[in-house]
Amino acid sequence: MAEEEIEPYCKWRRGLTCDNLEVDRHGFEEDQIRTTPNDRGMFTIRGRRRLDGTLKRWKSLNKEIEIPRGLKKEDITTNFNGGILHVTIPKKNPFLAAFYHLGLKITAGVLTAVAFGMVLAAVIYWKCN
Repeated sequence: MAEEEIEPYCKWRRGLTCDNLEVDRHGFEEDQIRTTPNDRGMFTIRGRRRLDGTLKRWKSLNKEIEIPRGLKKEDITTNFNGGILHVTIPKKNPFLAAFYHLGLKITAGVLTAVAFGMVLAAVIYWKCN
């Protein structure tokens, strides 16, 4: 039995509160693909189908992506639209994700400076009005 294994074409769409992964299904039907997150911080996409009408030639699809540890299985959503599998992975903390999106490295000092800046802006606004 011959099996052709492929890694599907994937495209990330990064957002402030979640990341979306678009995976080309390569002709696989919805019921031929399985998605499973695990407790090691990985999300697995697997599929298997016949290449021809016999049981001699198979095509398998495998892709593993790293996900934030601590995400619950039910937090990750998948749906099929056309020939694309869409996987939506929420960010653990949207506030921190916004900083990373801006290219800022978060440290205790940065958070302190942001908090101080917000308080200072509120005081200035209050004094001016």
